[in-house]
Order: sequence, then structure tokens, then C-alpha cells
Amino acid sequence: MRVAVVQMRSTDDPWWNLQQIYDFVEMAKRERCDLICFPENVFYRGPSFRGAQERENFCLGLEDNSRIRRDSDFSKELYELIEGCPIAMSLGSVRQFSKNFPEKFQNSHWYVNRNKTVVSYSKIHLFNFGESYQESDEIENGSLARVVDSELFRFGLSICYDLRFPELYRWMTLALGANAFLVPAAFTKQTGEAHWEVLLRSRAIENQSFVLASAQWGEHWGVRGQLLGCHGCSMIVDPWGRILQKSGADGDDLLISDLDFDEVRKVRATLPALQHNVFRIIQPSQEGR
Repeated sequence: MRVAVVQMRSTDDPWWNLQQIYDFVEMAKRERCDLICFPENVFYRGPSFRGAQERENFCLGLEDNSRIRRDSDFSKELYELIEGCPIAMSLGSVRQFSKNFPEKFQNSHWYVNRNKTVVSYSKIHLFNFGESYQESDEIENGSLARVVDSELFRFGLSICYDLRFPELYRWMTLALGANAFLVPAAFTKQTGEAHWEVLLRSRAIENQSFVLASAQWGEHWGVRGQLLGCHGCSMIVDPWGRILQKSGADGDDLLISDLDFDEVRKVRATLPALQHNVFRIIQPSQEGR
């Protein structure tokens, strides 16, 4: 399976970001990719939306939990992009309407299958870090792990800060059969420089799975008015923990790699650690697909 992992710098202009996505999709099509992966907050990085009208224009929803709801000019344009794209897409994370809290939204990882249906995973672990980052101020956390089938691979969906919680990835591996993980992120410079690579490689090694990590880079204005920076260094890691592709800390990039399912089988057969696991992982909900 040929995959493309995007590193980009999204702005506070959703239309500009959408045009970047169009451009990257065209590049992935020329490379005959089967899947293209985008980073967290792909359509918007910046302060809170100003007023209800702006929120209505750029927050997104799903009809019947599977197809994009066309209730704004922006969502209609995104629908056209999805309908015209012949490859699967991991849309990093989008601002999805919350069903429970009208004043909040969910930070949701949308995986768009080739048949144009959407699987939505809402970020479980919210990033509250110092005074600069308080995701819980405007985001409602999710509670359900999700995996999606795509050709030979079963992708576990996650977002950024989830990466620090190995229980989530082990649950998706042992209970839901994941053999690859998608990790769209907007890791901070401070934490990214220290932990990003080692966390990605750890999740790959622990679960003997591929990891595709698409990252934001560059500075943006945060919810509380601070100028914040993202680490970059998008990566593709194999089930042995080897880095197959890696971007720099700054700059747009498109990483392309051919994932061989035999690598998963080989590593899991050579070192059957997953079979040797003696701990039972319990999640409140047994649903996951």
C-alpha cells in the first residue's frame, strides 16, 4: 500500500488551507498513492472562532455518521474535494460540532474511505499544558477508540496528545486488530524536540505496527493570544521501530512510502511479544469499529 504523509503549516484561513490540501492531493495522485494523511487542525490553526456565524461556517458535521453534511459553502467545497478524490484520505483532525455542548466542538480525526464514507474518531486525551494550551476550554473529549479497514491494513485512529497514552494503542492492537496507526499532530516545539520521535517509535515497537505521523510546523496564534510553535518532523515508522521517512522540523513536505504487510507478519512472528502479553486491557465500551 503506497501512502503519503503531509507536513504543512495550516493558518487561520480555512479556505487557504483547503487550497493547500487540493495541491497535496494532486501530488499524491501523481505518485499513485492509495492513502494521503494530513495533520491535526488541518483546516484551522488560530484563536477561537469569532462569533456564532464564523463557527457555523467552518465547523463540520456528518449525516448518518458517515457522510459530510453540506450546510455551508466551506462544507460543500470539502464535499466536492472528497467526491473527486480517488484515494483514501486521513483528514488529520477537523472541528466537528458537539452534540452535547453547543458552545464546544470535538477535535475529530476523519478517515475518508474510497467509497466516500467517513469514519470519525474524536480525540480522547485533551492537551492541557501550562497557560498556553487548554484544549478542554473549547473541546469536548471523545471516549471511543476507532479502527478502519483499508486493503491489508487496519488503521488505529488517534490524534497528537493521544500518543502519550500507550494503553489506547495497545487496546486498538489487541482488542480491535490494528496493525498500523495514524497520528495526525500539532506537537509543540518544546515537547516535540524532547519526545516526539521516541514516542512514535515506541508505539510502533510496542505494537509491532506501522506508524504514520503527519505534523504541523511553524508558528500560529493560540486561543489565548500567544504565539505558539509546532515541531514538524513528520514520520513513517515500520513495525521494528525503524524510521522509513522523516521530514525536517520546518517546511512543507510530502513523505511517500510503500507499506508491506509482510513486515508486520515477519516482526510479529520473529518476536511474538503480543502473544506473550498477560495483562487484560479494559475499556468502558467494547465498541470500536
